[in-house]
Amino acid sequence: DQPGTAPSYAGAVLAFLALLGALLLEGRQRNWLLVVLVLGIVLSWGKHFAAFNEFIFQYLPGYSKFRAVTNTTVMALLAINVLAILGLQKVTELSWDKALRRQLIIAFGLTGGVALLFGIFAFLGDFDGYRDGRGGFAGLPDWYFAALKKDREALFRADAFRSFLFVLLAAGSLVAYFRVKAVKLTGLLAVLLLLVTIDGVGVGRRFLTNNNFVRGRAVPVPMLPANEFMLKESGHHRVLNLNTPFIEGYTSMYHASVGGYHAAKLRRYQDLIEEELNPAVIRLQQQMDETGALQESVSTLNMLNTKFIRHGPSGSNVTTNYNAYGNAWWVGGVATATTADEEMAQLKQVDLSQVAVVNTEEFVLQNTTWDTAGSIELTEYHPDRMTYTIRGGTGPRLAVFSEVYYPHGWTAELDGQPIPLLRANYLLRAVEVPAGAHSLVMKFEPRAYYAGQQIMTISFVISLLITLGLVGMNYVQQRKEG
Repeated sequence: DQPGTAPSYAGAVLAFLALLGALLLEGRQRNWLLVVLVLGIVLSWGKHFAAFNEFIFQYLPGYSKFRAVTNTTVMALLAINVLAILGLQKVTELSWDKALRRQLIIAFGLTGGVALLFGIFAFLGDFDGYRDGRGGFAGLPDWYFAALKKDREALFRADAFRSFLFVLLAAGSLVAYFRVKAVKLTGLLAVLLLLVTIDGVGVGRRFLTNNNFVRGRAVPVPMLPANEFMLKESGHHRVLNLNTPFIEGYTSMYHASVGGYHAAKLRRYQDLIEEELNPAVIRLQQQMDETGALQESVSTLNMLNTKFIRHGPSGSNVTTNYNAYGNAWWVGGVATATTADEEMAQLKQVDLSQVAVVNTEEFVLQNTTWDTAGSIELTEYHPDRMTYTIRGGTGPRLAVFSEVYYPHGWTAELDGQPIPLLRANYLLRAVEVPAGAHSLVMKFEPRAYYAGQQIMTISFVISLLITLGLVGMNYVQQRKEG
């Protein structure tokens, strides 16, 4: 259920023309579009037709990655538009005979006629709302919901009569095209285009008005004293906003954020949020409410290099976390795990500043003991390229980084030579480094992205050449015929 989602609207005129097209077109042109139309609608029902949609969700490759099943309504909208266009083309190729008049009456009756009946008998609907009596509507008096239902009925009736009027005008323009000699094809297309535009824009403006379109510079994001205080600290680190950290985007305007919001989340980071970070945030909020200070050092926040924790708008509402591990650190030992659950459990049991949690079923370590002498420093930072300078050390070392491990694009090079990237502490990056001074570079170069770019470029060139070839052939043919 998505009660707050704006509806998909094809338009009364397009629905009329699409139905007319379905009646007039031959099977080969029509049937595949009807299949797409019905499939798009059925898929959008989601759990309301679970017998079909659960099977598609489980077995259709990639389908489970969609955020919402209602995205499939675009299939129905596309089919309606194509049917309308092909149907209108077919109408203009026919003569004004009994068969065409019959199909026109049927299409008008099933669209405009049904809309008219809905308008006349609107009082038969119950007009109960999904949220009536729930959430913020709970406890409201009966007279309120009675008035609300009357308003819904009035809106429904008005829209039904509105749709009837648009279908009537569209059907009338088609009749005029055949019966009035002064009406040419250009005039018919202009009238239908105008009707479709008025219909679609009129409904769209109910959801998006001029107030929804504002230039970016007209919507400044104020810098709070807390932001100014934290920006005095140089270097790359993260900030945790204790006020709904995982559904707000304000922090990311000025800082690297532990939280933030995006509809598509990395699964392992979401696991960490649910298992570790969210409970930690609740505990820290309680500590602030009860004592006015943070009493706990949270290892999972420390490993993410959380330098500041903000719990208000002023500079005095910022707590500096001196326990943050930094951008990278050496560990002298490894706590092994064989499953994801074991990895998560180990995060609560070991000192993550001294020990790394590694799933040895997925990653092979070259050593069993590691030196922790020397230093590792982030000397260059860019979201898709990071350079670390390593100094000192007389033995092999294991470095853990406060960056998320993502194998589909991130690579590591030590002194220009590729080395394996490991996953440590459930979701962070780690590498084994030999003794001595080195330069370590991590780069994000996803092969799929660059391959896609090449395919797009090649496809564009081929399409351009085909278009130019067709234009040239048409020009030569016209010259020959001339």
